[in-house]
Amino acid sequence: MPSATFLHLPPEKRARFLRAARAEFARVPYADASINRMIRAAHIPRGSFYMYFANKEELFFYILEVYHGQLADAAAQILQETGGDLFAAFAQLYDRLSTPKKQEDLAEMRAILQRNAGIQQGQLLHCIQLEEIVRRLLPLVDRSKLLLRSPEELEDMFHILINVSGPALAAAAGGEGQHHNSQGQGKKSGASFFHPYISLINFYALFRKFLSAQATVPNAK
Repeated sequence: MPSATFLHLPPEKRARFLRAARAEFARVPYADASINRMIRAAHIPRGSFYMYFANKEELFFYILEVYHGQLADAAAQILQETGGDLFAAFAQLYDRLSTPKKQEDLAEMRAILQRNAGIQQGQLLHCIQLEEIVRRLLPLVDRSKLLLRSPEELEDMFHILINVSGPALAAAAGGEGQHHNSQGQGKKSGASFFHPYISLINFYALFRKFLSAQATVPNAK
């Protein structure tokens, strides 16, 4: 996390520094990113950098956390647009991330992920605060569209969906979402891409419901 000094900078100075950092991480892979280039572009002395962040790694993951917040904003908006349909929202989020014309606001994130393809599915997901996402999005989900025994099952389903689809969303944001069908024509839509995951999760819900029903049946004498 950034220091209190960084968080209390004038907004313009803080934004200028983050623009310089994002541009550097988008320009070259993480290992080659230069603190010196960042501070020159931001017009700050090197000592100020270490008053803001402990090192380059802390800055890098802070930037990813900011992008995580943007993705959560997008997911919340899409959930509202789909009337709380959880599966449709994830499919549309995938489509939005994998369609260049729809992700101009995420262009820097895409560039950073492309430069750091080896870490996008592991460390990117590691920096995401899953519980925060779940707490924020759960109230927007229409529970009537799901097979649930209890409110707790919705949270379980949410965790499963994020964990199984997270790498796909990260890949889409990184520009790897241009999937083609068996004839090699056209991009695979989010709905078709997520269909196996949706089927699996629905099966999980049905199986849990079946087990619950069986538990209430008296033993035959």
